[in-house]
Amino acid sequence: MNTKGFSLMETLIVIGIFAVIGVIVTSSIADSIRGTKKSDATIRLRSNLELSLATIERRVRNAKELSPCVAGVQMKNFSYTDQDNTTHSFSCGGGVVSIDGQDITSQEINITTCTFVCTPPSVGLPASLDITLSGEDLLSSGEQSANFSTKSKLNLRSY
Repeated sequence: MNTKGFSLMETLIVIGIFAVIGVIVTSSIADSIRGTKKSDATIRLRSNLELSLATIERRVRNAKELSPCVAGVQMKNFSYTDQDNTTHSFSCGGGVVSIDGQDITSQEINITTCTFVCTPPSVGLPASLDITLSGEDLLSSGEQSANFSTKSKLNLRSY
């Protein structure tokens, strides 16, 4: 009887073990790649929404006046008058946020919710603007898609 080498059964068992390990490793790598793509989509969306929000805040903070400014009414657009008495407008529609007709959101995202709620000035308090932005990433789908919402309350400076 020859005892050198491996039997067919031993070889098949080793191949089976390596096949199981290969499936586990491949599955783990695929999950990691899906997670990375979702993370990239979330970062892209969040960055875009936060940039849009920062742009609105920066331009409106020093405004002299918001129009229309009716307490508690949700608006899709509003105008403001800056310190140079120039009127500008922000609007939401068609999946984008724009200022004076120029989109400030990327074509890579879709704005799903955009509302502006103005609170008129009262004794000792300046006008304020509540901003809500929600969006979805257009470059991903399925498990890798991303949704994100952000809110901000902006108090105008009183002069």
